[in-house]
Amino acid sequence: MACDNPRSCQDSACCSQGKKYQWPELLGKDATEAKKIIESDNPKVTVEIETDFCKKYEWPEVVGEEVNKALDTIQHDRPEVNVVIQTKEFLNDDPKEFCCNRVIIYAKQDVIVNPYPRIG
Repeated sequence: MACDNPRSCQDSACCSQGKKYQWPELLGKDATEAKKIIESDNPKVTVEIETDFCKKYEWPEVVGEEVNKALDTIQHDRPEVNVVIQTKEFLNDDPKEFCCNRVIIYAKQDVIVNPYPRIG
């Protein structure tokens, strides 16, 4: 049974079992402190702090630069991403699916052009 509504949950694997399951008072608080409070309030909860949303995901500043310089900039900022160089002539061959570890850079005559490079 899925736990769609914790207030009426009957599944002992996921329901709150009388333990706290919401912490609106922690909004805006330090993440490490919030983790301690949440895990103390409900030992069945394990908090993982995600910080990837703070990483750089687009590079409009490289438009007009040479491909190698732009590539160095992107790989310096995000060494874990795969950079794909696409020539402007093949813009219609742009991958349709989003990929969280790929950056496509569009180049014409070894110079970065719009659309500017971004994760996807």
